[in-house]
Amino acid sequence: MDQTILVCKCVYANILGQKPTQLISSLTGGNIRIFVLDDLCLAATVKDKSLVELIQNNSVTIVACHKRAVKALLHFAGIDLNRAELKFVDLRAETIESALLAVKECESSLTRADVVNYNNQSSNGWYPWFPVIDSERCTNCKQCLNFCLFNVFGLDDSDHVKVINPQNCKTNCPACARICPGVAIIFPKYTSSPINGSEIIDEELEKQRVKLDMEKILGSDPQQMLKRRSLAKRVKLFSQDVSKKTGSDHFPNIR
Repeated sequence: MDQTILVCKCVYANILGQKPTQLISSLTGGNIRIFVLDDLCLAATVKDKSLVELIQNNSVTIVACHKRAVKALLHFAGIDLNRAELKFVDLRAETIESALLAVKECESSLTRADVVNYNNQSSNGWYPWFPVIDSERCTNCKQCLNFCLFNVFGLDDSDHVKVINPQNCKTNCPACARICPGVAIIFPKYTSSPINGSEIIDEELEKQRVKLDMEKILGSDPQQMLKRRSLAKRVKLFSQDVSKKTGSDHFPNIR
């Protein structure tokens, strides 16, 4: 396999600052091949086959945000992580000096020197804010599916929850992640841990945090509220389907 560095600049959120640019500038004097993405979140929604091939056919060091978030984004993009030879450098957690050291340790045997602005997509005015799922933590309880009113989540052929409509997500709303019992839902652009994909240090503390958030968001009877929200979503989707077919709105909007 060829060896490659993939750098995410995260241009739609100021969570990495100037670190990606500084790192790229510091590395271009050596024998290094670098592919630069404007925003990995946006690239993941496109599910571009060439990006999949780049990662699965090369030994890749990914320089981006938290490892859990990056792995979940790659999985969402359709990349088989079991087939990929990946290393991760966390620019959210590392200083630029430690990130440079980590990259050089990972890629000490590289033999090419170029920088490629790889397959950068236009968001068409959309801020790429949406959840991704940590498959290693997800218990498939379907709580997120019942909670979300905007049809962001759906089911795959194996009846497992997945994100199906990322652009439906409401910008800067991480509510589904706050009530996830498995702490499996990640918003890569979120500010706080562990919803932003950082490693979970204290499992018991997170269980207590989820319990408190469920009471704040869903009230004293969370299961009853989830049933009501699930019903509201089905009615809303049915109303939208009727509107598309008939050209008129026969049902009130449910928010």
